[in-house]
Amino acid sequence: MSATLRAMLVGALLLLGLLGGWRILGLMQADAALARGDVGAALRWRPDHAEALLRQAEAQLAAKQGAAAAASARQLLQATPMDGRGYRLLAQVAAGEGDAARARTLYRIAARRAPGDLPSRAWLAQDALERGDPADALVQIDAVLTLSPRTGTGVYPVLVKLAADPAFANALADVLQRRPPWRAGMLAALHGAATEDRAAADQVLGALQRKGGFDADETTAWIEALLRGGRWGEAHARWAAPFVAGGTPLPLLFNGDFARDPSGSGFDWRLPPTAGVITTFEPDPAGGRALRARFLGRRVAGAFLEHRLLLAPGEYRLRHRQRSDALRSEHGLAWSVACEGQAAPLAQGAPISGSRGWQVVEVPFTVPAQGCTGQWLRLGNAGKLGAGQLVSGDAWIAAAVVNGRRAAATARPLRAVAPTL
Repeated sequence: MSATLRAMLVGALLLLGLLGGWRILGLMQADAALARGDVGAALRWRPDHAEALLRQAEAQLAAKQGAAAAASARQLLQATPMDGRGYRLLAQVAAGEGDAARARTLYRIAARRAPGDLPSRAWLAQDALERGDPADALVQIDAVLTLSPRTGTGVYPVLVKLAADPAFANALADVLQRRPPWRAGMLAALHGAATEDRAAADQVLGALQRKGGFDADETTAWIEALLRGGRWGEAHARWAAPFVAGGTPLPLLFNGDFARDPSGSGFDWRLPPTAGVITTFEPDPAGGRALRARFLGRRVAGAFLEHRLLLAPGEYRLRHRQRSDALRSEHGLAWSVACEGQAAPLAQGAPISGSRGWQVVEVPFTVPAQGCTGQWLRLGNAGKLGAGQLVSGDAWIAAAVVNGRRAAATARPLRAVAPTL
């Protein structure tokens, strides 16, 4: 290479270096000006600065300078042709001019090129709702919640209210059935819906159940939410639905023979975690299984075994078989039946203590006609509720049943009712 060519190459490289350095300097100065909020200065340093052009166009839109905002948006697209925000700005100008069709087209381009642009998604969702197309609206909402999970806090309550429209509720159930990443958050919002929104939430949950969209854990969560809300009748209907569908008769006390491991939910046995008590299941000499409770000589407060009941007003009898071995405590263990939310029991059985072979025991009780929409059957400390007592020894329970002796004239049906939603 000749000396002349070498000199030319060096000069070209130096020039490129100077230009690159100036470009970097201009970018740094523009960024600094933008950080100070001086959009004009940023654009003087870099006329193609994307963020500065965006802010300029947004300010022009706010000032109702549509033509100027459109010009800034076009500059933005020239600088960054794939930046969907430029199309969103043009869409906003079109919407401001009342051209909804053009705005819709531009917003759709914006959403494709900038999937995370929330204003574009929000406009498209609102437009779809106004056109009566909830499925299209939920396409946008799904994208927002998937790309920006933190927006769920504000979006979920709105979706619950929109579900008052049966068409929207059904479309939302369709989306939830596909198990989007935000499904758990939406289900939690539906379960915790305010009183005025319960009917709307039930429309979604009912539609999702009909579509086979619940797994076992989600069904349990729904039932427990209904129970926490005091909606025992609805909870029982949902819980009983699979048994009704399968033709399984439901006794007043479900799983009283412990043939199934207690599920701890719905209207099945519950075993609250209790320090100092170990519960297991053993063969019952009379057939079936028996629950065995082994007490380790520690303080036990309250119940270690409980069961929800949904009984109509009337007279009943709890009947079961029990056995004890060296069972010692200050007050003994006893069964109790109480109305939901009431401390005073409807009835309490005789204390279990000492060593006794298998025997049949009955506890009669009456469900009043008013103020007792659900009941708790519990076995635990026979002393004052919540008072701890040292308990040691073993107790066995088997073949528990609840039978009606004489139901009141106002008694509601005791059969399981399939949900109608």
